[in-house]
Amino acid sequence: MFKLFARQRKPLAGSETAAVTETGALAGWDPAPLAPAGREAGPVVAGSEGENIIEKMHNECALDTLVRVMPLVKELFPLDCMLAVTDREKIIFYSPGQEIDSNTPAGTLLKPGDGLYEAVHQGRRSVVDVPAEVRGMPFKAVTVPIYDADGRTVLGCIGLGLSTANRVKLLEQSDVVARLTEQVADTISELAAAAENLARQQERLKAAGDEIQERVKQTDRILHFISEVANTSNLLGLNASIEAARAGEHGRGFAVVAEEIRKMSLSSADSVKEIRGILQAVNDNLENILHGITETSAIGEQQAASTQEISASVQELAALARQIRELTAQVIG
Repeated sequence: MFKLFARQRKPLAGSETAAVTETGALAGWDPAPLAPAGREAGPVVAGSEGENIIEKMHNECALDTLVRVMPLVKELFPLDCMLAVTDREKIIFYSPGQEIDSNTPAGTLLKPGDGLYEAVHQGRRSVVDVPAEVRGMPFKAVTVPIYDADGRTVLGCIGLGLSTANRVKLLEQSDVVARLTEQVADTISELAAAAENLARQQERLKAAGDEIQERVKQTDRILHFISEVANTSNLLGLNASIEAARAGEHGRGFAVVAEEIRKMSLSSADSVKEIRGILQAVNDNLENILHGITETSAIGEQQAASTQEISASVQELAALARQIRELTAQVIG
């Protein structure tokens, strides 16, 4: 009957081509079924004029039939949409969506620059993204010309408007998610770098602590030597006192020197003990510090590794958000 792009008209009679009577009318053709709804079939006119009238009635009938099925076609779309059918001059059918509405009821004349007008007069399909500033809501406009059975003459067009408000929201939300995940990824990367730096600092502290501990051990060896010298000096002082006592009056001066040596050796031994106690306390505290540094360093290394894993996951999430945005942009393509 008609076609959007090549579609054959149903034969009018039993054969592929209907016979033409002497008056020029198609044999066996009843004009009543071809008349559009609400119109009466006119008289059969002879000759080419009659054929033109018949063709015109066929075209009008095709558009009327298309208008009747448009409500059913609209039910096929899961998205909010509006539909329109036009002849070459005006809109003959319009059905708005629940929220999307161009306010172009049946009878609205086609205007140059409008997608419906361009589809009729240029005879080609077009797809245009209409921003919210034009009609108050964003939508994708698809217009397809309707050709006659021969595919040469444009009878009108079908216009479809699909709401893209949800897609716009999804794109905006996808951008927000992608931006936030990238920011989180950057922050986590900084935390990972800080954790690695902290681990390096703790390793240096541990190395310094180990060196101090070694110095304490060296000091302890020196104190051990001083202690041995003090003990030896004490023995020498004791022996000198004995010898001075044996010498009697001649050994009194020597006895005083021997006593002072003994006192000095005893004092040195006491000081060595005190210093050793202090160094032992320092060593114990240092061992506790080194133990804490070791544990903290292990925790820092674990934290750095975990942070790197989180950073990798967040980067994957950011990539996924970008993919979602690309897919969202193709939902109504």
